Order: sequence, then structure tokens, then C-alpha cells
Amino acid sequence: MKKNLIFQKVMFALFILFVVVSFIYTLGFMTDYQDFQYLSDKANKPLYNFHHEELIPFNNVIFYVSVIGVIMIIVVFIAKLNKVLPKLLNLILGIVAILPLLLTSIYSILELPGIKDTYNTLDFSHVAEKIYAEYNPSTFAFDFGYIFYIISLVFVVIYLITIITNYIVRRRIENV
Repeated sequence: MKKNLIFQKVMFALFILFVVVSFIYTLGFMTDYQDFQYLSDKANKPLYNFHHEELIPFNNVIFYVSVIGVIMIIVVFIAKLNKVLPKLLNLILGIVAILPLLLTSIYSILELPGIKDTYNTLDFSHVAEKIYAEYNPSTFAFDFGYIFYIISLVFVVIYLITIITNYIVRRRIENV
């Protein structure tokens, strides 16, 4: 049982890392695409629309859900430090804390390929004229996010199984 609890603590530390990386990713996601907001002229209208209709809504969703994830980690720390919650409520709190990262992972895995495909069809030939700089198309943010959120999803499932398994084992030991 002690090894299981140590494994759960390590998984919790990794969970915090995943939530923090997810939050930082949302802050940097728009960096390569921020100049698109100034491209409202006719030649660059598809880029402007892509920025406002696809990138911003996607980033807003993952940002706000990531903020909720950070808040949930704080709530978990407060609950664990006070140790006033019964074990069942700790289990429920642990599962609820996982939900933001789980939802962000699923949403991103579903959305990023479509966003990347749309990005790859855009014409960037007139961008330099408008922003007075050379633009080098990059799908790094999409690729990184897709890979990161697949790994996050796998991790969250393993962490969820760990939490539930440890709870069940602990309940059996206490009832014996």
C-alpha cells in the first residue's frame, strides 16, 4: 500500500507539471499568429478570419479551462493540507481536479488537426506587405499541442486509475 501511495504522490507532482505546462502553452499559443489580427485588408482577409474565428476561440477555451485546472490544484492543496475531508470527498475532489486537464486534452486533440489543416491552406504571400516583416509559416504550436495533449490524456487516464485503485485498496484494508 505504501508503494501505491508513493506512486500516487509522484503522479500528483506530474499532474501539477502537466497542468502548468498546459497553462503556459495557452499563454504562448498565439505568439506566432498575433500579426494576423492586423490583416483586415482584402488580400489577407482569410488570415484575419482564421485568427478571429478559429485561433482566438480555441485559445480562449483552453486558456480558461487551464485556469480552472490551476485553481483546482490550489483547492486540492488546501484540502490536503487541512486534512479535514473524508477519504471519499478527497477521491471526488481528486477526480474533479483532473477534469479540466482531461477536457482540455480531449478538446485539443479533436480541434488541433482541423485548425492545422486550415492553417496549411492559407495564402501567406501578402502578409509581408501588410506587417512589413517576413512571415515564416509555422505549425509548431499545433504540433506541440497535439502531441502534448495526447500524452496528457494518457497520463490523466493512468492517474485517474491510480487514484481510484488506491481508494479501493485503502477502503478494503480499513474494512478488514
